[in-house]
Amino acid sequence: ALVYEVVWLKMLRLVFGVTALAAATTLASFMAGLGLGSYYFGRLADSVRRPLRLYGFLEMGIALFALLMPLIFSALDNAYVFIYREWTTSYFWLSLFRLVLSFSVLLIPTFLMGGTLPVITRFLVRRSAELGKRVSQLYFINTLGAVAGTMAAGFFLIYLLGIKEAAYAAAALNALVAL
Repeated sequence: ALVYEVVWLKMLRLVFGVTALAAATTLASFMAGLGLGSYYFGRLADSVRRPLRLYGFLEMGIALFALLMPLIFSALDNAYVFIYREWTTSYFWLSLFRLVLSFSVLLIPTFLMGGTLPVITRFLVRRSAELGKRVSQLYFINTLGAVAGTMAAGFFLIYLLGIKEAAYAAAALNALVAL
């Protein structure tokens, strides 16, 4: 997931420019999406008979969004240019428009990302006595993956492959996990 955060931040800089607003929008939408997705899917996971299947669907949804995100950001850029030319040149209104659209677009895949940990926890935890141990193990692995993904995106993938291609590589991994 944090490969996407790094890559989408770079893509948003093409929409916002290199500003604190781009970074804040990316971070806020990730945190909001992860929290909302965790809350929603955490509650849903207890009523699902096959949580591993739901996990696969979440991972595939993330992969599909990652593949579509360059097109979505391009559409955001076109919408921004249209708003600038036809409606307003006010920095405040343009920034608010970019913030709302970008936040909304990023909220959907991050919502799916937020659901993965509670759903896989539901699959792996069979007894309440295992809960603390299993969740801490999953959180540990998840955090290591986040560190590895951030480092890979920031230091290698974008440099070696390019921005869009780094997202496509992460999407391929999500699709592989989903399968």
